[in-house]
Order: sequence, then C-alpha cells, then structure tokens
Amino acid sequence: MPDGANLKKLKDLIRWFESADEVSQNYCETTCMPIRRCKSHCAECPKPVLLPDNVDAYDLFFACYTQFVVDNFGVPQIAYSEVKVAADWLGIKVTEEVFAKFRVMERELKSIRVHQNGQESSGINQV
Repeated sequence: MPDGANLKKLKDLIRWFESADEVSQNYCETTCMPIRRCKSHCAECPKPVLLPDNVDAYDLFFACYTQFVVDNFGVPQIAYSEVKVAADWLGIKVTEEVFAKFRVMERELKSIRVHQNGQESSGINQV
C-alpha cells in the first residue's frame, strides 16, 4: 500500500490540475503558500512533483479523466468499465497499489467537484 506522503503528492497534483477554479485556491493556500511563504496567485504556484512511483496511477487517472458520469445525487463517479480499457491501451498493469492511488485521485477530484456543485447550486433562486 502507498504511504501517506506519496498519496498527498497525488492529491496535490489533482488540486493543482484543477487550479483554474476557486476551489483549488485551497491548493495554494494550504500547500504552496505555506511552503514558499509567499502570497502568490495560484497561477504562479509550481506544479507538484510527480513521483516515479505514481506515474502509472497518474497516467491511468488522466486517461480516464473524461469518463466521469454523474449519479442521481449529482455526485461524479468514474466509469470503471473504462479504466480497464485505458489501462490496456496504456500498457499499465492495474495492481492493488496502482488502483489505490487511482482511487485517491478520484476521491480528491470528487471532493472538489462536489464542493463546486454546492457553490453553484447555492446561488440558484428557489421557488
């Protein structure tokens, strides 16, 4: 199983990747700014390091990035049927460790998207 520091790097990559929106300001405020001790804008934060142990999970996740579907509750879910197709196409062996890392990135992205949906729906006028 991957260690906590390794998984944190994957979460950082997801937050950085999603940094075009307000939610990922969280990446800069909680990850980048305290380390760099700066007050930069998110666009200036450097991309987190992709550790060699995370490459397969990262590549697989972003190959499946467009394969999210939304369930009846508005929560994004990855279409797992497509993960195997993408893994085969990329030549990645989906081990327990690779899949665990994949799930960490998926949960982080879900968290960001659920937060975004909550922000967007909170401004809707209800009758």
